Amino acid sequence: MKKQALVAAVALSWFVAAGLAANAGAEEIGYQLPPVVVLGDYWSGLPPAYAGGQVAVGGQVGILGHQRYMDTPFSTTAYTAENIQNKLAGTLQDLLRDDPTVRFQYSPGGLIENLYIRNYAFNANNMTMNGLMGMAPSFVSATELLERVEVQRGPTAFTTGMNFGGEIGGGVNLVTKYAPERDLSRLTLDYASDLSFGGHLDLGRRFGPDDRLGLRFNGAWRGGETTMDDQSNKRRLAAAAFDYTIDNLRLTVDGYHIRDEFDGAGPFIVNIANLDHIPTPPRYADGLRSLHGAVDNTGVQARLELDFNEHLGAYAGFGRARGEMSGFVGGGDIAPAMSGAATLTVANDSNRLDKTSMEAGLRGRFTTGPARHTLTLGFSMFDLDNYRNLAQVRLSGLNLHDLAFDPAALPAAPGPQYLLQNLRLTSFALVDNMTLWNDAVRLVVGARRQNVNRQTYGTPLSAQAQYDQSALTPMVGLTLKPWGESVAIYANYVEGLTTGGTAPATALNRGEIFPPYKSPQAEAGLKWDAGAFTHTLSFYQLKKPAYILTPTAAGNLYELAGEQRNRGLEWLVFGEPRPGLRALGGAVLGEAEMVRTQGGVNQGKEAPGAPRWQGNLGLEWDTIWDRDLTLSLRGVYTGSMYADAANTKSLPAVTTLDAGLRLLVDVGDTPVNLRAAVENVFGRDYWAGMRAANVLTLGPGRIFKFSASVDF
Repeated sequence: MKKQALVAAVALSWFVAAGLAANAGAEEIGYQLPPVVVLGDYWSGLPPAYAGGQVAVGGQVGILGHQRYMDTPFSTTAYTAENIQNKLAGTLQDLLRDDPTVRFQYSPGGLIENLYIRNYAFNANNMTMNGLMGMAPSFVSATELLERVEVQRGPTAFTTGMNFGGEIGGGVNLVTKYAPERDLSRLTLDYASDLSFGGHLDLGRRFGPDDRLGLRFNGAWRGGETTMDDQSNKRRLAAAAFDYTIDNLRLTVDGYHIRDEFDGAGPFIVNIANLDHIPTPPRYADGLRSLHGAVDNTGVQARLELDFNEHLGAYAGFGRARGEMSGFVGGGDIAPAMSGAATLTVANDSNRLDKTSMEAGLRGRFTTGPARHTLTLGFSMFDLDNYRNLAQVRLSGLNLHDLAFDPAALPAAPGPQYLLQNLRLTSFALVDNMTLWNDAVRLVVGARRQNVNRQTYGTPLSAQAQYDQSALTPMVGLTLKPWGESVAIYANYVEGLTTGGTAPATALNRGEIFPPYKSPQAEAGLKWDAGAFTHTLSFYQLKKPAYILTPTAAGNLYELAGEQRNRGLEWLVFGEPRPGLRALGGAVLGEAEMVRTQGGVNQGKEAPGAPRWQGNLGLEWDTIWDRDLTLSLRGVYTGSMYADAANTKSLPAVTTLDAGLRLLVDVGDTPVNLRAAVENVFGRDYWAGMRAANVLTLGPGRIFKFSASVDF
C-alpha cells in the first residue's frame, strides 16, 4: 500500500451462503439518504438527525446493526456532521468536548487522541470505521470525511468483538460520508489562532437510473502557526466514497489518505512520581522547542449488503489500513524533583500499524407466538502487524517552567523498524433481537466466541512469546416501553475482554498462559423522549479483574485475584427544550475503587485519574431578533481526582468555558455560513487530567476559530 496513492475504488466480492436473515420492524422508521436497502431492523443508510441536528436518532450498535436510540439497551450518542461543522471541530478532541463521559489522555497538538470512556482508557487505534475494527485512522482522526461519530458506553466485546487493546470502557465508531440525495458542492475556509489557515472541499453527486450510483469526495488542506509558541502544523486529506444501490443490494467502497504533522514545538506530559504535591501548571503555549512529528494514514474498505427476500439477507465487509507515526508525536515526559530540577525524556518514534479487517453475517426474521425474532450469525477477523523502532534520550537539569535545552541533544531518527507483534482476533457471534407485544418489550440475547492469537518478537525478529487463547462472551439486554415510544426502561449485562496474562518466573505457576479475562458490567437506565428533547439517566457497575501474586505456603501464586470496580450515575441530554434553543451534554457522578490489590496495598482507595464528577453542557440559541444569528456557550467541568494510587496527591477540579456564534448572510444570491468560536475563553493554564498514575496532562490555552462555508 503506497502512502502517496490516493485510495482507489476496490471491488468487493464475497460468497454469501443461504441462511436465515433480515431483521424485524424497520417499516416503523425511515432513513435519510443515501438510498437504503432495508433488511428488517437492519438499516443500511443513516438514521435521521434528532431535533436540533446535533445528534442522530440512532446509530450502529455492532452486530445489532443500526438501532434507534430508544430501542437499544445501551447508552449511545451519534454526533452528526452538522454538529462537527458548527463546532469547528477539526479533531475528535474538539468534537467530544460535548460528551460528559469522555476525557482525553494527551494534550492537543501531539497527534495522539487516546481517551477515557467511563474512566477507563481507550486507545485511538481501537476505533472502528463503518463498523470495521481498526479501519479508522491510527493515532489521530480527521473530521472532514466523517458523517457521524458514534460513542457506545460500556464494553463492546460482544457488539463489535474484542478490540486489540482489550479495553472495556466503551467504543467509538466513525461513519464516513456518502453522496446525499441532492448535488452537494461546498467550500469551507477556516482560520485558527495564531495563524493557521485551511480549506475544505466537499463534493457529492448521484448518477444513473434512479440515482443509484453515488460519489463523494472530500479534500482538505490546513497549515500555519498554532497557539503553541514556535509550532506550526499541517494537514493534507483526500477521501473518496462510492455507493451503488438497487432493489435488494447495496455496495459501498471508500478510502482515505491523511497526513498530519507539526514542526517546531510539542506538548509534554509531567511525571510527578518524585514529588509529594501537585505543582503549578506551566504555560501550555511554552511547549518543547525543536520537536517535530508526523502521522500518515491510508485506508480502503468495502461493504456489501444483500436482501434475498423479506426474511433473508446477508452482509459482508473488508478493509485494509496503514498508520505510520514518525518523530516526537507524543511530545516529551518531564519529571520534576523536589529540588526543583527536572529530567526530560523524549523519544524519536517510528511506528507502523498494518491492519486487515473483515466481517460477514446472515440475518433472518421469523415469528414465534407474540415474539418477532431477528437472528444474526456473524463472523469477524482482524489482523495486525505492528512494526516499530525508537531512539530515546534523557536530559537532566531542566526547570518545569523554563524548558530550554540544547536541540542537538535530541535523538536522531531511529534505524529500520522491526516487527514488534502480530495479532489476529477472530470471532463468531450469534444474537437474537426479539420484539414482543407491539414493541412494548425488546429482548436481546447473544454470545460471541472470541479467539486471540498473538505473537510478540524481540529485536531483531527473535520470537519471544506466543499467545493463543479463546473465551466466550455473553450479552443480555432488555428494553421496556410501558407508556409508548416516549419512555424506555433498559438494562444490560455485558462482558469486556482483555488478553490474559502469563505467570512470571517468580511465581509458582511460572509460564502459565491465561485465557482472555472478562470484565462484567451491569447497567440499568431510563430514557425519556419528550418529542424534541431527550434525557437519559443510567447507572452502571463495571468490574475489571487484575493479576496479582498471592502468597501461599509454597510461594507466590500468579492469579486473577485483583479487582478495580467502577460505578457511575450518568445523566445525558440532547435536543431542543424549546424552539430555537438547543442543549447537549450531561453530568456524571462516578466512583472507581481498587477493591483488591496485591498484598492489600492501597486496597479500598480510589483509582488514580478517575474524577468523581464530570460535566459538559453546551447551549445554542437562535436569537429572537435575528433567527439567522446563533449564539453558543459550552462549559466543561472535570472534578478533582487523585493523582497517585496511595491517594496522597489530589489534582484540583477545573472548569473551562467556550463561546461561539453562527451567522447566515447572503452574498449576492449566495448564502454564506459564518462561524466563530473561542475555546478556553479565560485563557487559563490548567491540569486537564492524567495519562496514567502520577502522569499529568496540560489543557490548551485560549484558541480562536473562524470559518466561512458556501454551497455553490
